[in-house]
Amino acid sequence: MIILAGKRGRVKKIEREFYKNLVENNFMNNNDIESFPDISYEKCSELYNAVQEDRLIVFIGAGVSRLTGCLGWVELAKKLVSECRKRNLFTYIQAEFLLSEAMNNPRKTISICNEKCKMKKGLVDSVYYKVIKSSISIKKRKKLEIYRLILQLKARAYITTNIDAGIFQFNPVVTGQKIFNCTSLGFKDVVTNQNIIKDGNIIFLHGRGDEQSIRETIFSVDQYIEHYRKEYINKFLKEQVFNNKNVILFIGYGINEWEILEYLVLNAGEEISQKIPKKSPNRYVLAPIFSSEIIKSELDKMYFRIFYIQTLPYFIDNQGYDKLFEVLKNLNKNISNYKPKTSEMFNKIDEIVKDESE
Repeated sequence: MIILAGKRGRVKKIEREFYKNLVENNFMNNNDIESFPDISYEKCSELYNAVQEDRLIVFIGAGVSRLTGCLGWVELAKKLVSECRKRNLFTYIQAEFLLSEAMNNPRKTISICNEKCKMKKGLVDSVYYKVIKSSISIKKRKKLEIYRLILQLKARAYITTNIDAGIFQFNPVVTGQKIFNCTSLGFKDVVTNQNIIKDGNIIFLHGRGDEQSIRETIFSVDQYIEHYRKEYINKFLKEQVFNNKNVILFIGYGINEWEILEYLVLNAGEEISQKIPKKSPNRYVLAPIFSSEIIKSELDKMYFRIFYIQTLPYFIDNQGYDKLFEVLKNLNKNISNYKPKTSEMFNKIDEIVKDESE
């Protein structure tokens, strides 16, 4: 897990609470997970209200770009090891160890390959970034439909944590929509002087994959640490993204992306628990699982509850990760058909009046 030294005490506290929850809670029943996630208003009221009130922010993980043929974290790490081995940067036994390590800690493997390439002139470009470029190339163009379904959610903003080339295939769908790269030299001035979470803007949190920006992308551990040490990045996350008004929906986050998700939330502020009522989570994650992973799903559910993230699990035994297409179609349909009841509207008005009077 990528954590700065100053965060370790808080992480230990979170881990203690996690294990406490394991003792106090029973495992879930198989019936708690359906073919489609439970996205009813009763289950996800904050999500529906956020769409109506323009408070929804969608985070896009590597699982989305993988559907279009881009490499996942493990595949990228293994490919880097293979290319480094071809140039005798690793011995046979070193390469075998790294290939094994890539299964559980791909970012560590990627970081080691990056450091090794730095030791010989020209290899950062001819090996490391060459592999990065090929890994983010779109190989299944028909699957680009997934981005249209995501953009149909009409979120206030879309933030991608992977180097997402697929989203470029779609023209802006909202008037005034802009694209921002958080690793570019000019981003500090932009984010310091204006609120960019609006108009359906698309924000690349870890860099863009185009030819001009490839060297600004973030993949290795040291790059993550350097990125999140920047005061303006943390301020952006705290004030514009993870505040007590926005509702967050995470899409495309698997086991190798969840440490990023944890890190993002940890950087949202020191006193998270004081900002978000436990009974009303304002963060949701679509969680694909196989039917054999029921117990794991419950453990994940309890763990992310600590971060006020509600998991919305669904089975992918038959269709695999392509099931996300149907899940998003179903979600868009439910949201577009939702009409708030009169009683709900009056309750919302009462809440606004109460907040303004305090």
